[in-house]
Amino acid sequence: MLNIHLFLSPIKNESRLEKEVNSLLSRKIVDKILVFGYWKEGLEEIERRSEKFEIHRTKLPSDTTKRTGVLKKIYAYISLFAFLNRFIKFCKINKPDIISVHNPVLLPVAYFVVKKTKAKLMYVPHELEVERTGLKGLLKKITIWIENKYIYKCDGLTVVCEPIKEWYENHYKIEGIGVVPNIPVNPFYNQSFQKQNLFREEFQIPQDEIIFIYQGVLSEARGIDDLITVFRSVDKNKHLVLMGYGEMEEELIKISKEESNIHFKPAVLPKDIIKYSSSADVGLFFNTKEMTLSYQYSMPNKFFEYAVGRLLIIVSDNFIEQSRLINEEKLGLTVKPVLNDLIKTINSLTKNKIEEKVQASEEYRKLVSWKNNEGIIEDVYKGKLKLKRKG
Repeated sequence: MLNIHLFLSPIKNESRLEKEVNSLLSRKIVDKILVFGYWKEGLEEIERRSEKFEIHRTKLPSDTTKRTGVLKKIYAYISLFAFLNRFIKFCKINKPDIISVHNPVLLPVAYFVVKKTKAKLMYVPHELEVERTGLKGLLKKITIWIENKYIYKCDGLTVVCEPIKEWYENHYKIEGIGVVPNIPVNPFYNQSFQKQNLFREEFQIPQDEIIFIYQGVLSEARGIDDLITVFRSVDKNKHLVLMGYGEMEEELIKISKEESNIHFKPAVLPKDIIKYSSSADVGLFFNTKEMTLSYQYSMPNKFFEYAVGRLLIIVSDNFIEQSRLINEEKLGLTVKPVLNDLIKTINSLTKNKIEEKVQASEEYRKLVSWKNNEGIIEDVYKGKLKLKRKG
């Protein structure tokens, strides 16, 4: 069988993509996997990772990043139609048995191919797509309409957490949904993770001082400005490492030179992330801004990387699902999305308090691993867990 995963930008989901591919191939659910997505500068058009795994990237007629306003939208739609047309041709050549779609906008053309080829259609969104951050206006209306129309034509559906599963069940009156959290591969499965000291060495932070980390997209929408304000106010023996990429990089480099307890670290390779995460003492998810429902329900890979790396995790309680898991598994602390609440919490922490709280959740942390997802993935792809209307 051929399994074609659709990504608008495959490289953006590199970590999740590799885990899904390895699971599907190692369990012999499929014989070969092809990924079809957008080409970007610096990437190969055809990347053969192995005899059983290839990524095909198509060049689009226009680079929308160089456009603005109405013209940007026009070129975006032109590029989308070009992408879909090439995908149809790609499917005619390769004749897939299964098509997995990660974005609802791609469902209609995937279903068109399914009708022609009799392939199975799998819908595997990585968040609550119709309520995701940045989706608005006409595109949101189109996305809602597409998902509402085509979700019933899918053979299988997986989501990343229980609240999103419940949302789909209640909203569409369906059942048979698999939950596949975005958990990292745990190299120390069923053992205590061996923490590193990379940040202390790089930024010359003394052993008795506490390191907090935020990793991911560096933008105001993700609460980075809130964290900067907080760490300008806390005790100077509490350090913040901002590791990632985004629109605030240049500003953060400047701030890190001005503030002795704020440090910037460029994004590292996916295979090295847990090693770097474990070099901190506390992981942060904090945002005072209004958040979409998808963002409130988010359970990103980095949350579980913090857990595996034996970090105390602090989240503002507007991250609903993260707060639930924090409290259930005693992984850390929840705070109100108010700057002073986070400042007080940070100043109250000591190395001993952190270690005591981490020890309380040691057994859970040892067993966090992507391998726990593989049974659900197999059930969905082999039809043991099949999407259907309730009743």
